[in-house]
Amino acid sequence: MQDEFKLMQYKTPVVQIPDKDNKIYIKRDDLLPFSFGGNKVRIALEFIADMKNQGKDCIVGYGNSRSNLSRALANLCYQLEIPCHIISPADEDGTHIDTYNSKMALACNAEFHYCRKTNVKASVERVLKELRDKGLNPYYIYGDSTGKGNEHIPLLAYVKVYEDIKAQFDYIFLATGTGMTQGGLLAGKAIHGGDEKIVGISVARSSMQETSVLKNSLECFSTRVQKIDYGEINVQDEYLCNGYGTYNRQIEKTIHQQLTCNGMPLDPTYTGKAFWGMREYIKKNKIVGKKILFIHTGGTPLFFDYMNGIRLTEASNKEAVEEAVIRLEKRLVPSLTDRKINISQYSEKLAQYGKVWIHYDMGKPISIIAGYFNDETTRTVYLSMLAVAEEYQGKRLASSLLSEFEDYAIKNKMNYVKLEVRKHNLVARKLYSKFGYKVIGDASDTSYYMLKKLENLSGGGTELYQFLTRIDNLFPISLSDKESLSVLSSKLEKYGTISYVKEQNRIVAMCAGYANDLQNRRGYISVVAVLPEYSNKGYGKVAVQGFLKKAKSAGMLEVHLYADSENSSALHMYEKLGFSEWHIINESRQKDKHLIRKFI
Repeated sequence: MQDEFKLMQYKTPVVQIPDKDNKIYIKRDDLLPFSFGGNKVRIALEFIADMKNQGKDCIVGYGNSRSNLSRALANLCYQLEIPCHIISPADEDGTHIDTYNSKMALACNAEFHYCRKTNVKASVERVLKELRDKGLNPYYIYGDSTGKGNEHIPLLAYVKVYEDIKAQFDYIFLATGTGMTQGGLLAGKAIHGGDEKIVGISVARSSMQETSVLKNSLECFSTRVQKIDYGEINVQDEYLCNGYGTYNRQIEKTIHQQLTCNGMPLDPTYTGKAFWGMREYIKKNKIVGKKILFIHTGGTPLFFDYMNGIRLTEASNKEAVEEAVIRLEKRLVPSLTDRKINISQYSEKLAQYGKVWIHYDMGKPISIIAGYFNDETTRTVYLSMLAVAEEYQGKRLASSLLSEFEDYAIKNKMNYVKLEVRKHNLVARKLYSKFGYKVIGDASDTSYYMLKKLENLSGGGTELYQFLTRIDNLFPISLSDKESLSVLSSKLEKYGTISYVKEQNRIVAMCAGYANDLQNRRGYISVVAVLPEYSNKGYGKVAVQGFLKKAKSAGMLEVHLYADSENSSALHMYEKLGFSEWHIINESRQKDKHLIRKFI
């Protein structure tokens, strides 16, 4: 046990990075030698020490799936043989996602208790009671169910860190989420009479909210040690990008630049956002000639989540559009360069008058779709550009872009989408034909006009319908070949059971079927799908788990589905979720595997 607590005093390296205006140093707390490091390793150890001092025998943590603290707590508890429970609230849109942090916590046998943000207090009280009923003496890291009682404990970690860095810098910058790290630094500064400016870049809350949280923590600390000047609290919320877990193009560029130039991984949730915020703050306040320390608070597993993710975003400024056009225009047949089109003017026109969507991977544009929605007479959309980087071919990004483009057109009550395609571009013609585009005539000797009438049906405006149109072509036999998507969406919404996974308030994965067979008490999964740009993130598994939970609650004893016998990744997922193959006489779908999941 003693060896583990040496980590609280472990002196991580401080390295300088190039900068023309200031001397900028990075304290690499992400290199703490345990569980991918980070500030939450030090903080988790303080909580465990306090738990031991109070004579308690199990720990109850708090954090959503991105939480570094949950990962660190779970790993330490597994090592120290301490039962670990995590109260895990959903994202703002009500969804739970898998991250490398949550997967690591689960691998360390942490038990997650999922809840809504509005139900945290009740969830904490319920879990604590259940543990006490089992004869355990639980320790909730934040004190009582309202989050009061332990405010001073996590501050201790960075009071000790401050002792190591005091009197060396003019400014200290860091990501501020819960306020534990910034609070500890401020307490350390008060104790030692430091004069550095400590600036927290908020990654989750408004400046007012974060300042209030810090005041409460520091008040609890100062009653034990020394009075702290609350005027020293400096929290910047200008770089939130609409809240926790969200990020922008500038943050992506920052992450890419620091990785490639300095070999330093940053994540978009915490350190990437904070580092970009620091740069912007320095620029805005014209800070020059100073010694500046950025505390890298970790989040390396989240960096790998980011590495694995392809993000679709709507681009509205000329710089972002031009960057994507320059990178991808050579994928057009013929290219804009070959057509002697001025790329700068083309991009400016698209940004000003059109709509543009771009896929990014690691901050790099890898696909683009763009067009114009300003034909008020015939309500026709004109598709101007669709291109995917060569190394990303085969990932269905073009299909994803077309679906996004058409969704927007339908929502804006457009009637048609029109485009021009070269006669010899068979790949593009095949894609458009698959999406229902028809050749309507010659645009020139070398190209066709193609047109699609949009299905603006009564059910077409629903969120489910829009998702179904996006994933329709992902199946060996498309859903629309079997049944009208508007009919399918209406039927599922009226009679079905649906489990969604959402990001940024839109559906990215779904498991849908029926759990109303009360005679056989058997549920049926009919559709499992994930948007291509969100694949390989565990969202399909989360969606199926949600359906299973709903089916069980509805009184079903088992759930059945058919899976493509050649889809090895899906079969592996179903096996991990407890499905087994079910052989029946006179099987109607010989090419598929018939799977069953029985509830015990």
